[in-house]
Amino acid sequence: MEVTAHLLILTCLVASFVTKGLALKCHTCTTPETCKKITTPIDCRIGLNACYMTITNNSLVLARGCRNYCHGGGGENGITNACCTEDGCNEKAPSLKCYACANIYELCKTPIETYCDYNDPFCYKVVQKAVIGVHITQGCLSTCREVSSEFYTSYCCKGNLCNGGDTAAPRLLFTGLILALLAAMTNLVRN
Repeated sequence: MEVTAHLLILTCLVASFVTKGLALKCHTCTTPETCKKITTPIDCRIGLNACYMTITNNSLVLARGCRNYCHGGGGENGITNACCTEDGCNEKAPSLKCYACANIYELCKTPIETYCDYNDPFCYKVVQKAVIGVHITQGCLSTCREVSSEFYTSYCCKGNLCNGGDTAAPRLLFTGLILALLAAMTNLVRN
């Protein structure tokens, strides 16, 4: 009986050391004051396999820590939840900033600067022509796929704030106007 108890204790100790060595390590802080200090990454609990950083568009870090899934993004109200999956990856802010819509369900009249997720290397801008005018959305993307049609044009770029209103919109609107003109001319020729 005594040997069995010793084996059980030994097994638990070995398992805890093995699990500790495999855990993801993330920087943690819970307030802007504590986030000003660079910390040593800590082992995340079992089941938490992503690091995150909550940061404002003016670079104020609100929190860092571990979470159970990697779903970054945001930009709403100037706050981004950036996410990554490597040891200590949430020490520094993501490197890319893009213009994003404050609320993706409304027209993007005044885009705001926002940090992208750690895994998003592209900024994007989409221009959709509708009966009531032009609808623009902006933000960050993990993959780039530019599309252009009579009513829809998407543009993506690499570089801080490269999807701004004055850089991409004229090119997109000009392209959209040319496509609309070509479509109208094609209809005239057919008739």
